[in-house]
Amino acid sequence: MEAVLWFPPFTKDELYKILGQKMAESEIRATDSRELMSRNCKRPQFGNGGDVEMLLAQARLRQVERLHKSRENILYKVELHPLEPKDFDPDYNRSSRAYRNRNEIFNGLVGFEKIFKQFWGYQRMIDSMRQFDIDLRGHVPWVFVFKGPPGTGKTSTAKRVGRLFYKMGFLSSDDVITCSVSDFIGKYLDHTGPKVLAQFEGAIYNALFIDEAY
Repeated sequence: MEAVLWFPPFTKDELYKILGQKMAESEIRATDSRELMSRNCKRPQFGNGGDVEMLLAQARLRQVERLHKSRENILYKVELHPLEPKDFDPDYNRSSRAYRNRNEIFNGLVGFEKIFKQFWGYQRMIDSMRQFDIDLRGHVPWVFVFKGPPGTGKTSTAKRVGRLFYKMGFLSSDDVITCSVSDFIGKYLDHTGPKVLAQFEGAIYNALFIDEAY
């Protein structure tokens, strides 16, 4: 008889403890580490110990680059410098400019007022929930279907939505990965599965736009 063991995603507090353990093991200090972990926990793909290790490793690389540019003596002083918010996320303060960014992203498009108002509503809801430290992942949709005849702005809007979600702090990059259904279909038996997996893995932490998905 088999016993199924379920391993749920780590909670925000558990992820913060993991980060603290990793930092203690490497004798690393950081400013506002709890706030930065809280932000990353609200991203839809973030939720396991491996993500914490990757986050910390990337922060250390950015720290070394930052100190090198400031001409600090890296060999002797890097351990004395705490990790700063910009080491974890070079544009960590972008969510505070979300409203201005939103207007810049959608500026110049005509006939999309109804769609824009929908995303503006999401943004207002997100701002309110952040004030009370509410997990956004169960309230904000992450998958959208863009329907309409050719030439009506579906692809352009999808790319702008990806940029908007980055500006709001949900994604770690504003790159929008574009593919079509043919990129998912294999040419021979057992070839489709690996192609699908490769497409989704290549879009981790980015927006993925599947064109002509029918």
